[in-house]
Amino acid sequence: MLSFATHDGCLTRYLLRYFGEDLGADCGHCARCAGEPPAPVPTSPAPALGDREAEIVRSLRAEGHDALATPRQTARFLCGITSPSASRARLSRHELFGVLAHAPFRDVLAFLERQSTRATPGQA
Repeated sequence: MLSFATHDGCLTRYLLRYFGEDLGADCGHCARCAGEPPAPVPTSPAPALGDREAEIVRSLRAEGHDALATPRQTARFLCGITSPSASRARLSRHELFGVLAHAPFRDVLAFLERQSTRATPGQA
């Protein structure tokens, strides 16, 4: 993906070549053919998730939404990714939907999994 995003030639031709086909010439209509240079890829790490995010998770869990029963479901919700169960529960309208969209999904999921393991020992 990074190679594709930073490629400075015809993107259509690049993609076709990746899948084993050759266009023979540049397409003439993609962003690179139109003269748009590749955007720089961010290299700074995302900010760490901490106390503020832990409070958001506690608050959300206290609401008891069945559609957010697992860390993965909650991570999707917090990152602003819809799911059938969250949509049925109309959670995409919730004020916290997408509140952690700035953070990588894998980081949010790992954070929630750590939060779940911390909460488990005290439960009966």
